[in-house]
Amino acid sequence: MTELFQPEQAPIGNTAPNKLQLQFTGKGGEYFRIWIVNLTLTILTLGIYSAWAKVRRVQYFYRNTQLAGSGFQFHGSPVAILKGRVIAIVALIAYSRLGDMSSLFATIVAAILVLVVPWLVQSALRFRNYNASYRGIRFRFNGLLRESYITIAPMLLAFMVPTLIFIYTDAIDLIQTGKAGLLTSLGVLPLVLWPYFHWRQRRFFTDGSSFGNAAFSLRATAGNFYGLYLKFLAIYAGTMVLIVIASIPIIFVFASKATSMMTSTGGIIASVLIGIVVLVVVFSTLSPYFISRMQNLVWSNTSLGGQPFHSTATLGGIFKIQIVNTLLTLITLGLYRPYAVIRMMKYRLECVSWTGEPDHFANILNSANTSAAGQETADFLGIDLGL
Repeated sequence: MTELFQPEQAPIGNTAPNKLQLQFTGKGGEYFRIWIVNLTLTILTLGIYSAWAKVRRVQYFYRNTQLAGSGFQFHGSPVAILKGRVIAIVALIAYSRLGDMSSLFATIVAAILVLVVPWLVQSALRFRNYNASYRGIRFRFNGLLRESYITIAPMLLAFMVPTLIFIYTDAIDLIQTGKAGLLTSLGVLPLVLWPYFHWRQRRFFTDGSSFGNAAFSLRATAGNFYGLYLKFLAIYAGTMVLIVIASIPIIFVFASKATSMMTSTGGIIASVLIGIVVLVVVFSTLSPYFISRMQNLVWSNTSLGGQPFHSTATLGGIFKIQIVNTLLTLITLGLYRPYAVIRMMKYRLECVSWTGEPDHFANILNSANTSAAGQETADFLGIDLGL
């Protein structure tokens, strides 16, 4: 019991810091069997089995994620997950129908969502952490409800307020009265604020979590998140500009044909589809940059009990896996998907390491305890929103 977070072969009493690498032992063939059964039963039960499917899937990934020779465990209830999904679907439908409601009813629905969703998020995080364990010790989520409202409510309002304004105000009148800038600002504002919202969410999720009595902490700032988002957008925009410049000779050569094509409905549709395909391909090609940098940003600025994590994911590593996964998934008509998930999961997890002092974390194990009352409360409020 006193060997928590130190390698199995390390001698008791060793006080030198250990760099412990996460290991993932999952196999594509094993996960394929779980995946195909889950998919079949979910279809046959019209989606109801999806909650039980998630438990099987998460248990497999937790069990095969190992640190210092021990795997993690997931103890979540399928019923709680099903309950959370029903709530999430109802909330999503309510939000999507805002534009079709009367002004007063839409405002009431928006107010209810802003009031309820932060509480649901906090409850979901408590459920997720409480039902995860390592060497018999449960994780916890201690984030306060007011912090959940401070974190989640502004994000909800940023996306809902434009919808409510469109409901209360005729957009055509705004344009005719020279207030088209207001429409643009309302649409762009949530996108401008998204890096900040993303950082606030991550900080709330991380700083509220703990393992036993050891707290997680995120040192990254909102500026770090904005910097990464801006770099990605600059690279994406630059790539699109280069594609347009490279396409000019082709457009010039086939100008006459392009003109006749664009006058037909089929030509317009084809041009739009080609544009969408180009955008998707470029985004997919560049997404490994964002994925690797975001993983490194978050994990290399996260600590547990004052001891740091580190992530070494690279653009090239994720890019090669993503390209192979995409091609094989297309060739096999989707049947390679479970193997693709395992390959990407293995790479990303095994890029993460954690440095801890054995004696310090032995004390975490010795002092960790969960009261019976706390267990009952977590079970009673158990909701999983897929966070």
